Amino acid sequence: MINITKPAFIMLHFRFAFLLLILCCCYYHSQSQELFVFSEPASNMPGKSIGVRLNNRITKETVSGKANYQFIPEIMAGVNKRLMLHLETFINNEGNSLKLTGAGAYAKYRVYSQDKVFRHFRMAVFSRASISSSTIKQEEINTFGQNSGYQLGVISTQLLHKTALSGTVYFVHAYNNMNDGALYIPTQRNAINYTLSAGRLLL
Repeated sequence: MINITKPAFIMLHFRFAFLLLILCCCYYHSQSQELFVFSEPASNMPGKSIGVRLNNRITKETVSGKANYQFIPEIMAGVNKRLMLHLETFINNEGNSLKLTGAGAYAKYRVYSQDKVFRHFRMAVFSRASISSSTIKQEEINTFGQNSGYQLGVISTQLLHKTALSGTVYFVHAYNNMNDGALYIPTQRNAINYTLSAGRLLL
C-alpha cells in the first residue's frame, strides 16, 4: 500500500485519473476498431483525425518508500489511413515537485491489410524515439518516460468478429539520459521485447 501524505498531490492525482477515465471512454466510443491500453494495434486512427491520451503511473521505491508519480500527456494524429503519429511529454515528481523530464515521438505505418466482412488482418511497422532526464531506477529499458533511446518493431492484428488479437515484436536501444546518469546496468543497452494482447467487444 502506498501512503502519500501531501493532500495537494493526492487531489492532483485524482483529477488526472478522472480526466483519463473520461477521455478513455470517449476514445473507446469514437473508435470502431480494436482498443488496447498498453500496446498499439496494427490499425490506425482515421485519417485527418486527432486524439488525446493521458497516462498516469504511481510506483513505490523499495528502499526509501517514496511514491513516484508520472504523468504522460499524449497527442495522436491520423495523417492518412496508413500513417499515424504520436507526440508525448513526460512529467514526474522528482525533487518533490512536478516537472518536465523529457519527450517522445512515435510513428506507425500500416504495410499490409486484408479486410473481409467481420474480420481483417493487418500489419504495421513502427518506431519510437525518446529523450529523458529522469534518474534511472530500474533495470528494464523503458523509452516511455524512463530512458532515452529508440524502438523499431512490427505489429500484427487479427480481428475475428468481436475478438481482436494483436502481437508486437520490437528492438529497443537505450542511451544515457540527459542528466548524464548511467544505466542501471551499463552493459545492457539493447533488448528484444514482445507482447500479445487480446480484446473482446462486450457492448
